[in-house]
Amino acid sequence: MRISDPRAHKDNLKIMLQGVQEQENAYWAQMAGNRMSAAPYCFERAAILLRKQGEYDREIEICKRWIGIMDDYQGQLIVKAGRASLTHKGPTSLAIVARLSVAEGLAKNPPRAPSKAKSAKSKPSLKAATLPPLTGKITGNHPCDFEVVGESHYQPALRKLRNSRHMATDNDFVADIVAEPENPHDPNACAVYIEGMKVGYLPRDAAADFHQQVAAMGVTGIWRFQTKAKLSGGWGDRPMVGVLLSLPKP
Repeated sequence: MRISDPRAHKDNLKIMLQGVQEQENAYWAQMAGNRMSAAPYCFERAAILLRKQGEYDREIEICKRWIGIMDDYQGQLIVKAGRASLTHKGPTSLAIVARLSVAEGLAKNPPRAPSKAKSAKSKPSLKAATLPPLTGKITGNHPCDFEVVGESHYQPALRKLRNSRHMATDNDFVADIVAEPENPHDPNACAVYIEGMKVGYLPRDAAADFHQQVAAMGVTGIWRFQTKAKLSGGWGDRPMVGVLLSLPKP
């Protein structure tokens, strides 16, 4: 069965490998000289998923299979004549090529698995963190209806906050939005703290917009802005505690 929408299965390694095989078979089945490019998406996703699993040798194989196709594709007459797409120069293709040397290095020197002691330290702390100096406050009559993400990882802290108040009559908090430029997943990451405890993050798109607004103000480095916040859920059919911020709508 041919994969109609690979992106709908981007985290399924088996389907991504199937997509790699489909693209490879279709490419080499074409007549030499006029071969149209294969699509790089499944190759890149398969390589990413294999690295996550620590299967560096298989990642190397996937990268080399793509590079083999692109080496052949560059020599096609339609490519030389400028009548075909420059897939081999595209960002996804170049990303796959760049992965090869990194994967080869990882295969020679695999990273050590984290020890149990380090894993225990990675649990969210219920102690107040030392935050950077306050940069500014977000003012205005914006309702607390902007949802924070990632709260599932910080439920102990959120439950501690929730239990510190009688939520029916006292659900007003002050939240700190702090830049995390060293975040390995997103350089625009904006962490959210309440009473010094991390409780989540701004969504990726909102964080990027927030960074642009802060940069337009001429603010650089690690900054911290305060705004109003409320908690939601934590009882009945909504057992997970959520966080709502007072932020202006775009």
